[in-house]
Parts: sequence; C-alpha cells; structure tokens
Amino acid sequence: MEKRLLLSTVLSIIIITLWYILMPKQQNVQPPDKKNQEITKKAEKNAAEPKSFNTSSGLPANISTEDYVIETNSVKVIFNNLGARIKHWYVKEGNNPIKWPDLALQSNGKYLDTYPDLLFKVANRSENSIAFYGTTGGLKISKTYQLSEDGLNKLIVEITNTSSRNEPFEIYWGPGIGSDLKNMKEEKSISRVVAIKKMNSGYTLTKIKNSSIDPKEYIWAGIDNRYFATVVSCAQFDSINVNKGTEKGLFELTFSANDSIKGNSKTSFDIDFYTGVKSYDKLKKLNSGLEETIDFGFFKPLSKFAFVSLKFFYKLTHNYGMSIIIITIILQIVLYPLSIKSFQASKAMKTLQPKMKELQEKYKNDPKRLNVETMNLYKTQKTNPLGGCLPMIAQLPIFWALFTTLRNIYELRGAPFVWWIKDLSTPDLLFTIGQLPIRILPLLMGVTMFLQQKLSGMSADPSQKSLAYIMPVIFTFIFWNFPAGLVLYWLVNSILTLMSQSIMLNKRSE
Repeated sequence: MEKRLLLSTVLSIIIITLWYILMPKQQNVQPPDKKNQEITKKAEKNAAEPKSFNTSSGLPANISTEDYVIETNSVKVIFNNLGARIKHWYVKEGNNPIKWPDLALQSNGKYLDTYPDLLFKVANRSENSIAFYGTTGGLKISKTYQLSEDGLNKLIVEITNTSSRNEPFEIYWGPGIGSDLKNMKEEKSISRVVAIKKMNSGYTLTKIKNSSIDPKEYIWAGIDNRYFATVVSCAQFDSINVNKGTEKGLFELTFSANDSIKGNSKTSFDIDFYTGVKSYDKLKKLNSGLEETIDFGFFKPLSKFAFVSLKFFYKLTHNYGMSIIIITIILQIVLYPLSIKSFQASKAMKTLQPKMKELQEKYKNDPKRLNVETMNLYKTQKTNPLGGCLPMIAQLPIFWALFTTLRNIYELRGAPFVWWIKDLSTPDLLFTIGQLPIRILPLLMGVTMFLQQKLSGMSADPSQKSLAYIMPVIFTFIFWNFPAGLVLYWLVNSILTLMSQSIMLNKRSE
C-alpha cells in the first residue's frame, strides 16, 4: 500500500509539472472576434488602396505600398509589394472570416520576403497565383506565387543579372508563426524551429536549437506551433540562419544561396513551401514527410495508435467524444485482469498490516532484520508489495500518449461533443461566475475519484486517511485547464474503475 501511495505521489508530481508547463496562459488581449474583425477589415481596405508603411530598413517613412488578395477554398492570402512578401495568411476554419487564424504573425514581418527594400509591381494574377517583378542594382527579378489546394505551394523566383559580379540570394520567414488570438501567447511559447530529413525508413524531424542549419542535411526547414506550420524546401540553399527574437517564439529564418546569381546570366529558384494546418491525413497525402511536424510525444507509436483508433471510431460515431469513450472502455477491458491482480494484492497487503506492525514493533531497533523479516513475510504469504501498482504503471504511458494526442492533433480542434462541450481540444466551459470558469467535467472527475478512493479502502489506514480527500481535489485542480477530451477520458476511466471495484468487492463478499 505504501508503494502504491508513493507511485501515486510521483504520478501527481509528473502531472502537476506537465500542467504548469502546458496549461493555457491567461493574457490581456482584445476579444478574439473583435480583434480579428479589425484585422480583416483593415486587410480588405489595404487590398483596395495604397497605404503608408513605416520601415526600419532605411527607406522613406511614408512609401506607398499596395496589397493584393488571393483567395482559395482553404486560405485567404494578402500579399504586399514591398519585398513581394506575404502580409497575411488566413487559414479558413469554418465559414466565419472573423475567426480565421493569421499565420503571418506581424503584418510588417518578412514572410517569404525577397529584397525587402524593393517595391515590386504586379505583372499578372489569377485565381490561385500572383506574379511580381522589380529591378535593383543590375538585377531583374520575377517572383511568382502559386497556391495549391493541397497546401504544397510553390514560389518561383527568376533573376537576370546584367552585371558582371556574382550576387547572393535570400528569402526570409519571420518573426514566428501565428495562431488564433485567444491562444496566441501559449502558441508563441511552444513555437519551435524544425527541420525534416529523409531516412531509409522514412522521415524524421529535428528540433533546431543552433544558430544555423545545413540545408544539405534536410529537405524541409521552418517554424511550427501546436496546430500550424510553415516549412520551406531546402534544396536550393547553402545555409539557413536562425535568429531568436527578443520575445520567446519569435524566430526568424534566413534562407541563403551564396553567390548563386552568376554575373551576366539568368538564375531560377523553384521553391516549395507549406503554410497551413498540421492535419495528419492532409500532410500524409503529400508524401513529403511533413506529417512529422505533428508532435506525438515520447510514446510516439502509442500516440499514433491512439490517433488511428480515434479516427476509426469517429468514422463509426461521427463524434470524437464518443470515440474517446469507446477507447476508454476498450482499455478498461484490456487492463481488467491487471486490475483484478491489483485489487487482490491491495487486499492481501491490507490483511498483512497487523503482522507488519508486529514486526515493526519487534525489530524497531534493528532495521536490517526488519527488512529481512518483512521480505520473509511477503514470501510466505505469497504477496507482492508492488502488485497493486501494475495498472497505474500501465496507465501512465497510455495517459501520456492520449494527453499528447488529444492536445496536439489538429483533427480535434473545434470538435464538439455534447451540449456545452463545443471543442474537445480546449477546457469545457458551462458558465462563469465573475472571473471563475465553471467546468463540469473536472468536477465530475473529482467526485468519481473521491468515491473510488473511498471504495478502495485507503482511508482505513489513519496515516493515509487524508489521501482519500486530498487526491481528488489535487487532480481536479490539475485537470481544470486540461482539454475537455483528456478530462473526458479520465472521467470515464474513473467511472469504469469505480464500477470494476464494486464488482470485485461484491464477488469477494459472496
């Protein structure tokens, strides 16, 4: 029993640490709908007429720039002619433009910027492409964006060098990558620079922490957060420099091809890039390794299996909440034999308590002899002191894998369950009292855990009596800001555990 208590405490510490690292942070920003509406209106206005643009690059303070809109079924992109850059990249999530995340985090950033001080002109545009042209220092530049519905877009840059000297070529992405406004602070804090390489067995992702990347080692490099990513193909570059901004998550990438524009010649760069959602099925279809940007965590195979299972049951139920419940029931059935052994071991340990107290009293001045006699007692009674911990040990990787899956896969973003639970990837919210959100799932989970603790008989030991009251409160506090999908799993798991304990107690009484 003491071993099980120790393991429970360790598990609690792990979950508390995870909660403090990953729980959504509060921030003082404008309401998302209002602020997104202002951004959208401003972008539409800029698309129709020039505006003043202040720059720190040494250009005049009020140069005239123009915006151009290209809209497809999945994205709405606003280009700016200064550097022929991306100014806004709206991801269409549903039919409400106010709630479309903007992946270009700052409107004056350098997102696929080329020659940032150069004012380009538009040569032509269509429903899914736009071509810019400009001249500077003996260079004639043509820059064409081609947007694709599958998300794997193309940037074609053709440069004619009329001078005799070789010139470098650079494009940029940064600072950072955007998300929806209500989670912006948290998303920036977990943003990372990533690079993907081709391996014999597939693809692998590396988190980049150095100041530079060797493009020869990778096929993609870019920035991602929980649900969105932008990556650029590395094939035509000699170096990729990573600059960290003053604020966490505001990375800036510079893709460089040194002396690649030869004098008195024409050079072409054909660059693939992906900017959009980290939907596993969508990225997997591209067959380019981009699905590796999805963080399945330490127990990756288990997390992927959980994801595949969720998708399978979703096809049957058309509800991810029901899929979570079905998976939880299946896990309980699979783990039931271990639960029986755990129950039997716990009861056996409980019956040994009087004899153990006798040994403790008899050998209180001889710790070595006490340990020997205690082990002999376990052996003669055929009792394993760790037997009650097996289901908890099995639950830890399952919990961690489900936590990672439910928190990171895009497919659960905005997925409703029932009634007030509109999004399984965020905490459930029934109503608020002042500034206090009232969440039903964590409260129900705390109640079931309390009943579970009481039924297990842990409060029979005076030294552990308070545990039956404290642990449910601690777990309720921990799970308060967890995604509703994860709390739903733990709630159903607790209810099923409570039922199985009742069944075993009834069988034992018979």
